[in-house]
Amino acid sequence: MNLFYRILLTAFTVCILNLNAQAATVHLTSAMQGNQNAIESENQIILTFGNDFIVIREDSAPILNGRVLASDIPLADLVVLRDRRPMDQRRGYRILYSRAGFRLALVTNPQELSNHPEIELFPITESRVILKTMAPQRVEPDPAVTALLAMLRTDTYTAYLTDLAPDTTTRYTCSPENQTARDKIRKHFTDLGLTPQFMDFKAFCGADCDRLPGYNVIGIKPGTTRPQEYVMIGAHYDSTSPVACSLAPGANDNGSGAAALMEIARVFSGVNTERSVAFVAFSGEEEGMLGSKHLAKVLKDMGVLEVIKGFVILDMISYYRNIYGIIAEGSDHTAEQAAVLDEMAQLCTTYTPLKMEITTSYGGSDHAPFLNYRLPGCLLIENEWADYPYYHTIYDLISYQDIAYSLDVVRLATAFMATQGGLLP
Repeated sequence: MNLFYRILLTAFTVCILNLNAQAATVHLTSAMQGNQNAIESENQIILTFGNDFIVIREDSAPILNGRVLASDIPLADLVVLRDRRPMDQRRGYRILYSRAGFRLALVTNPQELSNHPEIELFPITESRVILKTMAPQRVEPDPAVTALLAMLRTDTYTAYLTDLAPDTTTRYTCSPENQTARDKIRKHFTDLGLTPQFMDFKAFCGADCDRLPGYNVIGIKPGTTRPQEYVMIGAHYDSTSPVACSLAPGANDNGSGAAALMEIARVFSGVNTERSVAFVAFSGEEEGMLGSKHLAKVLKDMGVLEVIKGFVILDMISYYRNIYGIIAEGSDHTAEQAAVLDEMAQLCTTYTPLKMEITTSYGGSDHAPFLNYRLPGCLLIENEWADYPYYHTIYDLISYQDIAYSLDVVRLATAFMATQGGLLP
């Protein structure tokens, strides 16, 4: 998971800051029923993070169940951001509040943050919901979907991950090893009886290594009654690190998602769906979503974007420390896009033990180009991606991954594809 943004959802707390004065005071309070109404007033901004509220206002009066986080902060120095740099490179600010990849921060060195491709800044100008915690919405499971989920296997998923992400290799977009991974995925699609193809694109890699093109790998399973309509599942298979040309194992980012794509393709190869299913392994994500941008533009230029009736992207789905949950990151620009997030939340409760949070502040992975074209879909990403200590390092190894957690995310994505694709009994 790289350039762009990702939003996640979690805690239950409240930060209160001054907004209209020259300086701000920050409080933290546990969210209680009616507490949001108690803090709402004119001349302030409320940022909602699940059941937490960050309140920015002029006075520093205490709020019910609140505590001061910081005082007398110049408003111009406050920012909400997401920082996708490796942990040891995250400089230029002091964190006041952190939740699922978002930081409310006091800027200490503006030069560290300005025009940086791996930092997203959210201006604090008006009230907004950044993270939304979804209430359980369990429905009666579909027997056909339940049977499909039973076909998912830990051993095959682990084998795919081990094959793609050994500790001593790289899958950097401009490396020969990336093309080795490409060929493995294509062979897998071929062995499953899917119709595979490559889609090449120009890769603009920052590292000084081979100038090779990037490749998307696409496998198609035709639908039965509505083959002209498609549902798409995708994951990027490239990786990066400070020495990306020679070593970037990328087990979590994003061997976990690419292996999930292969496992989901395996179980779908033995069933029928009304709609056609497209399995897409993207490259170039770490260089700015090059592969997904290319595919989205090709579909647009061909005038066939509308054949995509739903999609899900998997990125960083194997690290779990404190929050056994998942983030669905999408859009509410259209009713169809908003409906996907509601459906994903319902499927999550029905078929998995995962807790789901939702954001419509999207970016940072291969879902963004398709959402920008108003296609209905979302990204699934682990809650704690920003706290993964080996993010974009040579230590992103399989030994640090939680396979059982990852399989629950795979179940959710499989249930979504089955529902969207019209799984036949």
